[in-house]
Amino acid sequence: MANCKSCNDHSPTELCVACELDQMARNHYFTGKLLVERDFVDEQHYHMGKARRHNQYQHGWGTACGLKVVQHPNQTCRSQYVVVQPGQAIDCCGREILLRKEQYFDFRARFRAIWQEKYGKEAEPDDQPHKLQICIRYVECPTEEVPALFDDCGCDDTAVQPNRILETTEFDLVIDPEETAVPDPEGVKLDWLTTLNVQHASRVVVDEDRERIFVLTSEEPYTLYVFDQDHHCLLAAYTGALPGWDLALSPDGSRLYVSQGANDTEVSVLVLTRPFWKRPIRQK
Repeated sequence: MANCKSCNDHSPTELCVACELDQMARNHYFTGKLLVERDFVDEQHYHMGKARRHNQYQHGWGTACGLKVVQHPNQTCRSQYVVVQPGQAIDCCGREILLRKEQYFDFRARFRAIWQEKYGKEAEPDDQPHKLQICIRYVECPTEEVPALFDDCGCDDTAVQPNRILETTEFDLVIDPEETAVPDPEGVKLDWLTTLNVQHASRVVVDEDRERIFVLTSEEPYTLYVFDQDHHCLLAAYTGALPGWDLALSPDGSRLYVSQGANDTEVSVLVLTRPFWKRPIRQK
């Protein structure tokens, strides 16, 4: 599922700046102020513009959740319809696209309509394979028409205006979309060496200078493991008598501190010293 192009079909890599909602002056209210249509329209544009710019610049645009395209449950309909699941997205203008319930999209009918728009009303699609991209687009629909008492364009009392603007969506189709390669970020490299498989691990401290890795488990009683950072072999293990809470290493790397205790009021610190942290000293 992709967001259809908008803003006069700009390139997906271009930014649609505020999408013409650049109202930066907010209303100043005072007792006795005369409010006209312009004041209310500017009020809406001010708040909509701020929300959309926030989405646009702080979060970017694309699918946030859902909007998954799945096969039609009826196998005989799969050659013509797909099901779009509920979800939410942000378009290039920062406008929210919200699909509250699953909808069916007739991609075959839309494919034929686009083909005839391009090649003529009597043209039929060829028998060649094509790649189809289903898009979703933000749409505003005027609704709830009510009488308009003061209509500049009306000559009688039959003029009407929409009482609400419904923010909704519509689906569209892109035939054989242009492939856009996403460049790999430069200078990023990930090397996997090995895995230290320690069950119930809760705290990890790495001593880079002495190439040691300390792992504390959340078991009762806890176990403290000491691994060699280079070849990851187990150097030592110490089992405490109480639940272990946290782990810290002294700046010079000579002492390892383990906070332990049965509850919040009875806490002690176990100090383990080198070599291999086998000589415990208790401090309260």
